[in-house]
Amino acid sequence: MKKSYLLILTLCLTTLTFSQDKWQNMMYDHQYNFYDIQKDFNIYYESVMQGQNKIPKGAGIKQFKRWEHYWGARVDENGNFPPAGNTLTEIKKYFRDHQNSNSLNKSYDSGTGTWEIVGPTPAPANGTTQINGSGRLTCITFHPTDPNTIFVGAPSGGIWKTTDNGSTWAEFSGGLTRLGVSSIVIHPITPNIMYIATGDRDSYDAPGYGVWKSTDGGVTWNAHNSTMGNRTINELIMDPTDPDKMLATATNGYVYRTTNGGTTWIASNFTGVNLRDIVYHPTNSSIVYASGSEVHRSTDGGATFTEIISGVPTSASRIALAVSPDEPNWVYLLAGGGSGLVGVYRSTDSGVNFITRTTTPNIMGYATDGADTKGQSSYDIVIAADPNDADIIYTGGVNLWKSVNGGTTMTCISYWAREITTPSYFAGVHADQHALEFSPLSGALYNGNDGGLYTSTNNGINWSDLSSGLAIAQVYKIGVSQTTSGLVINGYQDNGTAISRDDSFRTEIGGDGMECAIDPTDANYIYGALYYGDIRRSTDNGNSFEQIAEKDYNGITEGGSWVTPYKLDPNTPARMLVGYENVWRSNDVKTTASNAVVWTKISTFSGTSKIRDLAIAPSNSDVVYVSRYDNKLYRSDNATSGSPTWTDLGGSLPIGNEPEDIEIDPTDPTHLFIALDNNIYESINSGVSWTNVSGTLPDISLNTIVIDKTSSVDAMYVGMDVGVYYKDNNQADWTLYKTNLPNLEITELEIQYGAETCENKLYAGTYGQGLWKSDLKDP
Repeated sequence: MKKSYLLILTLCLTTLTFSQDKWQNMMYDHQYNFYDIQKDFNIYYESVMQGQNKIPKGAGIKQFKRWEHYWGARVDENGNFPPAGNTLTEIKKYFRDHQNSNSLNKSYDSGTGTWEIVGPTPAPANGTTQINGSGRLTCITFHPTDPNTIFVGAPSGGIWKTTDNGSTWAEFSGGLTRLGVSSIVIHPITPNIMYIATGDRDSYDAPGYGVWKSTDGGVTWNAHNSTMGNRTINELIMDPTDPDKMLATATNGYVYRTTNGGTTWIASNFTGVNLRDIVYHPTNSSIVYASGSEVHRSTDGGATFTEIISGVPTSASRIALAVSPDEPNWVYLLAGGGSGLVGVYRSTDSGVNFITRTTTPNIMGYATDGADTKGQSSYDIVIAADPNDADIIYTGGVNLWKSVNGGTTMTCISYWAREITTPSYFAGVHADQHALEFSPLSGALYNGNDGGLYTSTNNGINWSDLSSGLAIAQVYKIGVSQTTSGLVINGYQDNGTAISRDDSFRTEIGGDGMECAIDPTDANYIYGALYYGDIRRSTDNGNSFEQIAEKDYNGITEGGSWVTPYKLDPNTPARMLVGYENVWRSNDVKTTASNAVVWTKISTFSGTSKIRDLAIAPSNSDVVYVSRYDNKLYRSDNATSGSPTWTDLGGSLPIGNEPEDIEIDPTDPTHLFIALDNNIYESINSGVSWTNVSGTLPDISLNTIVIDKTSSVDAMYVGMDVGVYYKDNNQADWTLYKTNLPNLEITELEIQYGAETCENKLYAGTYGQGLWKSDLKDP
């Protein structure tokens, strides 16, 4: 089951020389090599940092690091990406091969999980000074006759429907795998017919499978991707005069066209550009506009496209489009680049020529006065024109802005961190805008961002948060309490770190939430983190947090990876190990003053590669295993000593990347398992040699491993890019542990042990639908 994708790369790209920011356009294109993209980004990174210790916001670095974290575990050892549709292909093969899997293990054919969602489903309470949220949205679509029925799409959380204008939500993703949605269209006459564009157009960390169709109002979905195949579709639009005609922009530089309701698709001429936005002329569907880093125009309904040069900026990394039926020949462009706004542009001749409306202030950045030079337009950029007054436009980057004179002057109308009432009014709207849509029935404006869904009924003055009920959180890591039932801490993509108490959530740390932990003996001590190893500690059961570790703080001189690993010693929870470039240790992480926690570097690994994972043996705190991003694995047998020594086990590793997860036998420190690429390997001699024990697990990324320490049959669970799987000593192979669990990416598994074995719970962090829990397998 070893992954190797060499056959999909027919062109050697390793010798190409890339421009300093070409990585932004290379990320979506899997013909390139992962390590080449990484190399080009590092050139840009060095130019941005210029000796700074703190990584600046709004430079696109965070978005790249998210992408790098995701794909670094999924490319092969040569940096080649998996074939398009690999996850769907492999999981369908697995289900086909195991359709009678229970009969293979007749003594264990009862009980395949009792999964239920923990949340957050109602929006979390907020214990921070920033605006928190439910999760990221990419698109908004309205029912053609009912103003209260709205559909939204999440990049890895599926399709959600409300019939009461956002008061309640229900998920509509039956039959989908990995649940990435970038666009939704609804048949205007027969609204039970719906189409979606699959994948994640803004972050590219969910696979795309082309266009899918539902004929029952979104209850079930089936592929309608003939010719386009399994690829991310950025946007899908329907001809307003003929619902059988649709256009879809794809990451491969083509626009796909159908005239028969998606039964077949025909590719346009090759544009060579990752076209993100596409829109019909409001009154002439023969004219179509499409944009990415360039602007292209069609006059034959999307069969062919020609690049528009006149007045269009050449320095943009991404350009968004808007039209208005009020002035059907007008077209707006919002162009963003590495330093924020490039400009707002308008055409009054149906996209033949464009004129600059403004290039200032910077409406793409964090500042409400536009005075900064930040922006991340490759990730969040959107523009909408009022359908009743084409001089009124709304734009979104980090914040929301508005113009009433066609973009000549721009005014900020929302602030990403909080609502401000004096001296100037700024509504509080979550950061990072991805969708702006006017309801054709009510006229209200709706906004989808990294926190969820907002709406304004008074022209952007006030905004209402409609996100509660959308269970779409993208969880990086979780930590469970062993002393308080139902107490779990979760770290989310761009929605902070939240604590769940009996399924009720409260956000306690802002930003991106990473590794989490709870002291196994005292739940007053709870730990969360932001990116690069900025670790926070609570001493009051999660009600407040203070920083205890980061580069250039408390003596630490190194930075960590995007998701920096740290572990509490299970035998002495006052001891914590953190993986930066080296292993750092504190023997009293519970010391009273957070700025008095003492850290000691206890390894001297060569190079500047970051640590991927670390594990402390539950039966012997001296035994520690560490994996690094340079394909290395190390072991220490005296990690609690004054001068620990380390054995390099990298030479014994199977060919592949570095271990993503390390799990040690609860009673034997020489017996361990690693998640390596798409496989699970076992060692019974402290990592000297390895055996592949993957059996017939699907050939997709294996992300997390957990061992049930109370099991008499050595029960284990693994989480993969789709699903949770179970094995014990009485089984020859793994079985799917799936009842009621959607086809989600599982990022972490942890077990919470109760006073009685029957009270034990298996918790799963998912990248798309939050936290889930299940009973364990019956022993």
